[in-house]
Amino acid sequence: MDLGESIDAIAKIVMVSTLLVGFWEVGSQVSSVSAMLQTALDNPQSSGMGTVLFLFGIDVWSPVISPSFLGPFSFISFFYPFSEGYVPHYSIEACLLSLTVSFIVTWVFLHLTDFSFWGWGIPVAVASFFLSWYVFTWAMWNALFIGADMMGLPREQAYQIWKVQAEASQNPALQTLFVANIPLSFQYLVKKYV
Repeated sequence: MDLGESIDAIAKIVMVSTLLVGFWEVGSQVSSVSAMLQTALDNPQSSGMGTVLFLFGIDVWSPVISPSFLGPFSFISFFYPFSEGYVPHYSIEACLLSLTVSFIVTWVFLHLTDFSFWGWGIPVAVASFFLSWYVFTWAMWNALFIGADMMGLPREQAYQIWKVQAEASQNPALQTLFVANIPLSFQYLVKKYV
């Protein structure tokens, strides 16, 4: 196991731990466990789909970067008013989708125009990557709560679970670990899929 895999494994353990902290903190307030079980028994397809949406949403929105940790890039938090300025961290799903959308948009742009990649192609690729990243993370934020509804978990409790785990990972050392993990995860993604 190399250094990159070790750091990635540590980051995954921390993410799962903070999520468990979120469930633990809200667990005493979850009065709807029987309602969730009843929903699963009454409509297993909807409940199962809700669980998938909830888990995808949590995966994309766990961990998050707090506005205070962004430093000179704190303006990014203004794009996320729905999450109190917390910015979603690196996600393999978001990265794969954004790279795919960026490739397709850039390829179509270059074939419909006479521009070269080294001219207008690079700005189009970068802009389409970040725009698709934002749209995907916004969609996964909504999927988190739509999935919770489908599972029979009230939106307020789903938000509390997310909020507790977001606050549990705000230690500067953990934030530094997550930021250091971005290039390692991206390198792993490129090795595995390219």
